[in-house]
Amino acid sequence: PEDPTRAEEPSTNGQTGDLSTNQTETAVPMDSEVNGAGENTDEAEGEPQSPRSEPTNIKWYKSVNFKVIALVLLAEFVILTGAGMTVQFLVVFFMNEIKLTPVKLMAASLAQYAGVVLGSGLGGKLARKIGRIPTILIAQSGGAGCLMAISFVHNVPTLVVLYVARSTFVRASVPLIDSILMDFTPKRHRGKMASVSSLMEFQWTVSAAAGGFIIDRWGYRSCFFITSVVYFSVCVLFLPLLKYVGKESALQHGEVVVTEKDAYAHQQLEEEGE
Repeated sequence: PEDPTRAEEPSTNGQTGDLSTNQTETAVPMDSEVNGAGENTDEAEGEPQSPRSEPTNIKWYKSVNFKVIALVLLAEFVILTGAGMTVQFLVVFFMNEIKLTPVKLMAASLAQYAGVVLGSGLGGKLARKIGRIPTILIAQSGGAGCLMAISFVHNVPTLVVLYVARSTFVRASVPLIDSILMDFTPKRHRGKMASVSSLMEFQWTVSAAAGGFIIDRWGYRSCFFITSVVYFSVCVLFLPLLKYVGKESALQHGEVVVTEKDAYAHQQLEEEGE
């Protein structure tokens, strides 16, 4: 015989049966309830009841991250242009015009490689203290200044010192530039960004032809002077990034978010990247 306590009970959908399914269904909050809770939170914090001004589906190319990446890529393009105009011809300059012996030229090249290693290490340490963009500005200005001095100085020992110092300054900024590109690029786009950076190295070959033309017409020193001006122009491109890229020790992603909209965009981009 059926238990009288198991008598038919009305369900929420008007039919007889077990209430467990109906209770489970009603336990799931609706989207409108979730949105309503968010609006109540905004009201409690003194925010207006209107929807958020930030879109919930942010396009990467409209974010502050893309602006930073565009400026850094443009600066990197200019740096590669200047490097192609000069780097290949520095050794030829010491051989043909300064008349360095092969032994002395090899010693200068070894000193240059030591300066590259030293600059890479010192650049990272300095960036942790004053920030990556100020370090890049110092490095690029120092490299441009050394190259400009090479176009005027005739003393051989001084020229060798300037040659080594130029490589030390320039190489100090390269790892920092790459780190900024990776920090501001969502994870799913980092492979593409690495490909774009590699493709830009083609500019090295094109600018080398321009450097050879300048040397044929006006000489080595004129080419070095023009290249130093190109390097100084890179500093102008990095200046707007001072408000976006901060100290690595103080910020998780190296970015100073200046508005709430930028902060929301950065959070959404990180979630999409994961």
